[in-house]
Amino acid sequence: MTSAAALLSVRSKLDDDAVGVKSILNENLSRSAIGNQVGGGNKSFVLNNKRIIGAVSPSPTTLIVTADGTVVTQATEDDVRGRFTLTNAPATSLFATYDFQYFTDAELTQIINDGLNFVSCTDITTLNPGLTDALIYKAASDGAAKIAMRTGLYYNQSAGGKAAQKGTIADKFLKLSQQYMKQAVDERAAFYGPRKGASTSPASANAALRSPVWPPRR
Repeated sequence: MTSAAALLSVRSKLDDDAVGVKSILNENLSRSAIGNQVGGGNKSFVLNNKRIIGAVSPSPTTLIVTADGTVVTQATEDDVRGRFTLTNAPATSLFATYDFQYFTDAELTQIINDGLNFVSCTDITTLNPGLTDALIYKAASDGAAKIAMRTGLYYNQSAGGKAAQKGTIADKFLKLSQQYMKQAVDERAAFYGPRKGASTSPASANAALRSPVWPPRR
């Protein structure tokens, strides 16, 4: 299996692929719980989300910022951290439109590599095909747990009337993490046979792998 293929598979299970891109339309930064100040000469701002990957199609830019009713160009932009500065400070209003993902490729690749020990492997390119699903589910479980933790922390700190959303998002991904971990263990046990994965020698190289119970769609 290639790292690129694993990346796509895990993104799909986390609803973080091209199909599941999360689009933010006209985020009102003057009312952001993060503490942005519009007016008073401030030129630096923080978005509610990080890992910006592009503006809503078909615009080619990564971030569309509208200040005082006019689309402006950012002086600097940090897409990974979700931050930007403007040449001129907005006086009355500031809105941002963008797409974002839960993980960068580097972050998700690290999660996948960290999961290799679960399938007794050190190099994903040499992974026995029969253990592919076990690895993908393990990485997806770890990724979902990180999203749940990150989301809960973000909304706890931000407050601003978002307690209900914090509970909904964090709980969703925590349950998803638990489900994927069970499937990872089941897939590994099915591959290794009745010893439930205790051995590093597969019972059968043709062990059947089950499909996920349901896809993680909203």
